[in-house]
Amino acid sequence: MSQRQRRGILVSISKEDGKVLLRLDDVKQDSAEPKAWKPDVLYTHKPITLDQLEKLEFTDKEMADFGHAIIARLYAFMKRDEL
Repeated sequence: MSQRQRRGILVSISKEDGKVLLRLDDVKQDSAEPKAWKPDVLYTHKPITLDQLEKLEFTDKEMADFGHAIIARLYAFMKRDEL
């Protein structure tokens, strides 16, 4: 029986076109280098303004949605035995 690749979520931030982009990407563990994780699939992204980030101006719903997206994705990996 072959073992499935381990998966995780990478949360990152970058600047694009004067906005800040928050990204959630699926990553998978490289079997050749067990401590290395490689990007696999862009799961979601959210453009925001730099001012919004600096002031941490997010609604409770936006914060809850962000946390829910992470937990739901990790749960899906667990159900597929990819931990």
